[in-house]
Amino acid sequence: MFRFPFPALLGGLCVALSGLTHAATYTHENGSITLDKTPERIVTLEWSLGEIALDLGVTPIAMAETDGYREWVAEPTLPDSVADLGSRREPNLEVLQALKPELILVPRDYAPLLDKLEQIAPVMVLSIYTEDRQPWQRAEQITQQMGEVLGKEAEAQALLTNINAQFARYREQLSAQQGPVALVNIVDPRHLRVHGGQGLYQATLDKLGLKNAWHGETNYWGFATQGVEQLQVKPNTSLFYFQPVPDKTLEIMTNSPLWRARDFVREQRVHSLEPVWAFGGLHAAERLARLLTEQLTSAP
Repeated sequence: MFRFPFPALLGGLCVALSGLTHAATYTHENGSITLDKTPERIVTLEWSLGEIALDLGVTPIAMAETDGYREWVAEPTLPDSVADLGSRREPNLEVLQALKPELILVPRDYAPLLDKLEQIAPVMVLSIYTEDRQPWQRAEQITQQMGEVLGKEAEAQALLTNINAQFARYREQLSAQQGPVALVNIVDPRHLRVHGGQGLYQATLDKLGLKNAWHGETNYWGFATQGVEQLQVKPNTSLFYFQPVPDKTLEIMTNSPLWRARDFVREQRVHSLEPVWAFGGLHAAERLARLLTEQLTSAP
């Protein structure tokens, strides 16, 4: 069975404001750290934190699974200069130590590694997906807080302002859009991962004024796995599936009777979308909004 990379994070962050011309203390999920200067050599072990850093104009010196980032996240572009630390679940600590980072950014599910990471450099725990299930709000908070820690407050505020302005434009362009949409990943020829609940995709649809065609129960990250024949969606649904999908998987699915029997297939309302990381930050949300707007407003 073809398997998707699983999100490597869950959590939240609070930062004590202070300039970094002298020592500043920042409170986070695992306690607090004191930094003597603005860190420049940062490492992000999780893709969404790398996305935010890049948006703020800070290129991490290293990241886990860089090829996976390029395939599943895509934007912002990850420079070739970023060192690969291997698996997100088991990063290469020897390589990490040799790089001499000044700050390591991780989500809370790296707790088993924190003691070892803290021996290498100060560690901050930042998480978008948490128990309150408000990934959009968490992404906004973390963007501002990373801006403070990295000396990029103005860039963080500009990013938030720009994204809100972009969403206002997208929502206006989609004002005449009436039909509901379903957002799915293709897991294997018979199963889909459908998004809803309180995930980042659902937050994006809400801000665009679009209706989700699917209202079933979801897991912690806002998705559920459904058989093709089980997927219950509203009439006139436009279904969007995300790349990447192995060619063989897509071929088998689209030629199966189960797939061909669905209304959205027979009525040619199935569309492919470029990759969007469902567990990312505001850039991922804006990318999804942009791609949906382009598809839904294009000529038939």
